[in-house]
Amino acid sequence: MKRKYIIVPALAAGILAGCTEEQPNGGGLLDEPAIVQTLVAPQEGAEISLDNIETLAFEWSAAEWTGYGDVEYDLVFDYAEGDFSEPVYILPAEQSGVTKIFIPKSMLDELFYAGITDNKERISVSWAVIARSGSGLYSELSSEIRDLILTKTPDPAIVTDLLAPANGYDVVMKNLQESETVDFSWEAPVWLGEGDLSYEVVIDRPDGDFSAPLFKSPRVSETSVAVSREDFEAILETLASDEYSVSLKWAVNSFAGDNAWTSSVSSALNVVQQAKPFETGDPLYIGGAGSETGQQTVYIPSDYFNVSLADFEDKDCSNKKEVDYNYEIFTKLQAGTPFYFYAGYEDYFYTVSADGSAFKEISDASEAEGTVPSDGIYRIRFSTETGKAKVQIVTRVYCRNTSNATNIMMDYQGNGLWEVNNASAPFSAGNTYKFMVTAGGEGDGFDQPYGVTYQGTLSQDADESLWYVQPVRKGGNVLVYTYPSGLGSGLHVRLYLNNDKGHYTHEFLNWQ
Repeated sequence: MKRKYIIVPALAAGILAGCTEEQPNGGGLLDEPAIVQTLVAPQEGAEISLDNIETLAFEWSAAEWTGYGDVEYDLVFDYAEGDFSEPVYILPAEQSGVTKIFIPKSMLDELFYAGITDNKERISVSWAVIARSGSGLYSELSSEIRDLILTKTPDPAIVTDLLAPANGYDVVMKNLQESETVDFSWEAPVWLGEGDLSYEVVIDRPDGDFSAPLFKSPRVSETSVAVSREDFEAILETLASDEYSVSLKWAVNSFAGDNAWTSSVSSALNVVQQAKPFETGDPLYIGGAGSETGQQTVYIPSDYFNVSLADFEDKDCSNKKEVDYNYEIFTKLQAGTPFYFYAGYEDYFYTVSADGSAFKEISDASEAEGTVPSDGIYRIRFSTETGKAKVQIVTRVYCRNTSNATNIMMDYQGNGLWEVNNASAPFSAGNTYKFMVTAGGEGDGFDQPYGVTYQGTLSQDADESLWYVQPVRKGGNVLVYTYPSGLGSGLHVRLYLNNDKGHYTHEFLNWQ
């Protein structure tokens, strides 16, 4: 067995043979070294279950000693084949002359786990006492050595970490082919008991306790199971639900011999058996070879912007009256390549008309009509209720320092995100600023200011709503922000005209 040493604390003195030394301070020859003759408790061969104790007392008789100074004792342990020349555990008594030590269960657990071999529930150790006398000149092992058996019921092998699929994962039956599977995986628990572990995946109703699951996989020794389309069809048949999506949960049972445990956590799972009818407010995504495929549009209901502000822009630049839109996206498009929008699992498809003025449903992506005349970044607005749309190119986005009338251009990062990281940008705390979007072509071009949505003082821990941006009326100091204190040199700011943060917003990245 490979020896593991747990020395608390490590001692400088070894186990020394008896010898004759001069007593300190010229006191003559020392007596014979102090040696513990008798161990008192635990008894020889005692079997101690670590499941049933909090502490264990070790006691011995005091060693005879008439020499200089006190006798100090160390309780020492070694494993069955050891001779205490290199004890695996050394525990000094707290005070000189103490002949009884209470060892907490945690220390015995360390000793137990360090000594585990093939038998994972039982180890044999030996214990003795070292007497240190003559101010540390002598260090002698007790005349008696006792054996001790430590037993421990292994901790339950309960799975605590489910890896995949992620919590809330959607199993879309339409996309799951006959030969395909959904892989379930988890972290193996620590098991120190007898026998090997095996596992099974169980799937149940959200209010179930897995005692009678809807599905139970065959047992496996690995930490993953593949669940087939046929398995999910059987679950749906049992439930006989007409809902488009069925909510379930899954867990893992682990087994060792006659023992069985259910994981301490479960994970939500949805089986989508039919297309969900599209409703206004549902997520819509852009698609097409020349688009930023998968970018989510921003749903803008009537309360998305703070329209109660006197300077909220409701006509000229926001086109709120010209196009009564409820979805918007800032995105990059390639010229002449059709783009479209889709909902959910691509069961519903939509397009803007060839002239960009209408929004309508189509049967699939091949019917997409919308294109743009040149590569660039575009703002697309449409209404799922009125069917109106508007497509305008965005030519620049910049941060406008309204205190000193300077513009700091921002770079497009993709998916509706702009950023500027300018070490020499002219700004200082207390100055005011807003954001500007230049868009449109001849006849419908505009400079749209984006400013304050909710008024308040910006700081690193300010409420997120104070960072929101929305279209505001033109004017130098209309609903502008004030640069917060605590920023470093230069200017590093991001403008989110997308859904990443749940609202159009901005943030600084150069806090000190």
